[in-house]
Amino acid sequence: MAKKKTKKTTKTKKSKPQKEAEEKKEKQLAEPQLSTDAKKGILAIFLFTVALISILSLFGLASDLGTYLSMVLGYLFGWGQALFPIVLIIFGIALVFPDKYEINWTHYLGLVIFTLSFLGLLHLTIDLEQATSVFNDGRG
Repeated sequence: MAKKKTKKTTKTKKSKPQKEAEEKKEKQLAEPQLSTDAKKGILAIFLFTVALISILSLFGLASDLGTYLSMVLGYLFGWGQALFPIVLIIFGIALVFPDKYEINWTHYLGLVIFTLSFLGLLHLTIDLEQATSVFNDGRG
């Protein structure tokens, strides 16, 4: 009789980190992924919504949320609180039309410098004696 050749199957034992990496990879493949354009679109809608609510809050038309937002914006920006929705709208438009407008970190830096200098210029119109009371009231 002929001898039967048997194949030995050896299972390679995987270490715990390898198993975890494979499981993580499988989960990532199973979960739906959003494209970068979809993420930018969602962010743009969020920016437009916050801008609309803050514009309505400036005129007292946004209920309790608007009152609270107006108070917070007043403490953060003082008289420059009208600048906040304008900046949000500009960045929202830049996200919607990425071919026309390219945003990088220098734009954010420029926005911060512009905002601080603009608010500083607005603050120069207040008398020195009244500056602390105006600041505490959230108007400057």
